[in-house]
Amino acid sequence: MTVESINLELRSLGNEADAISKKANVTAQDKTRFDFILSRVATLRSQLKTLTTSDEERRSRAVENALKYVGPDALLSKEEKNSVRSLLLSAGGEQRTYTGMSVGTDSAGGSFVPQDFFSKLTFALKKSDALFDDSVITVWKTEAGNAAQAAFVDDTSAAASIVTENTNGTENEVGVIDRLSFGKTPTWRSGKLFASLELLSDAAYPVEDALIVPAMTKRFQRGIGSANVTTLLSSITSGATSETTGTVTIDDCLALLESVDPEYLESSKAFFGMNFKTMATLLRQTSTTGSLIWKPKYDSNGRPLLANIPVVILPSLANVATGSKSVVCGDFSRCIRRQVQNVRVIRYEQAPNLVENGIVGYQGFLRSDFGVLTSASSDSPIKFLTTK
Repeated sequence: MTVESINLELRSLGNEADAISKKANVTAQDKTRFDFILSRVATLRSQLKTLTTSDEERRSRAVENALKYVGPDALLSKEEKNSVRSLLLSAGGEQRTYTGMSVGTDSAGGSFVPQDFFSKLTFALKKSDALFDDSVITVWKTEAGNAAQAAFVDDTSAAASIVTENTNGTENEVGVIDRLSFGKTPTWRSGKLFASLELLSDAAYPVEDALIVPAMTKRFQRGIGSANVTTLLSSITSGATSETTGTVTIDDCLALLESVDPEYLESSKAFFGMNFKTMATLLRQTSTTGSLIWKPKYDSNGRPLLANIPVVILPSLANVATGSKSVVCGDFSRCIRRQVQNVRVIRYEQAPNLVENGIVGYQGFLRSDFGVLTSASSDSPIKFLTTK
């Protein structure tokens, strides 16, 4: 029934009841009818009240009744009641846990840090590892992390040819059309980093910039960077082997460079890659006369040039040792780092076991994957040096 129909029936019943009450002689039938009218009016008024009461008022009234007749635990779910019961019966201390905490909402103890924190963390990652730098590799940013594919073409061997007059030309198909398949993008977590409220308020320097960003950068670089290098080395082939056991020389690097197809070296993202220790070893090498062999010049980005090819630092590449793959060279634009949205950093201020102890926690989240655009049927765009 609608509010309008209920009000209409109430007016009708009221007029009928008024007419019965004004009769000089009220019969037994009139009394029965009058009692029915009273009962019906009470029912209609209850329905009218229900229809005109808001959902919020009904919820508030239900809570009041539950607290009044059952007690505070009436508002707890079954799981919450069991947790309270376990806490009261346990002989130990607190039974709190982080597993149920939603890190994406303020009410659950987490809040997003300011945007400049993300920028500093991203910048630090680029500086620490070239495989995070979009000026070195290709970064593919996506909104979703579902499985996806990246197509590419390798055509380094096909060439034009002269065809004599009135002769059909032979087909010369594109060398390789292939694709790189990415699975569902994984989420990397930095793990929680903690600082006391006293340190955050009393430090004479910005704690987040000086401590949190570097620590989080190192954690991401060690985890993601190592996985990226493993994928890189498993996707490419050996281009040269060192001449001396357990040693890499400038000549070995030049032999590696020579093994890469010149078309790949024409790329604006053609680089040598090695860790800092390997680069320092090469810089120290001297000729028979004692002079340094490699006296590097630098490109516009401050990268040292080896045979006019910039050198970038990949911390997760191995040190020089027998059997190691410590130097790579080629077209790094073929390296695809897929990133889903941006780095997320959450600051925990109200989380259990933190707020009561005056501790603030930080944690970073980064969805990232890595692959190399290469095909088994074509020459590798990047090659590694094998140490004898």
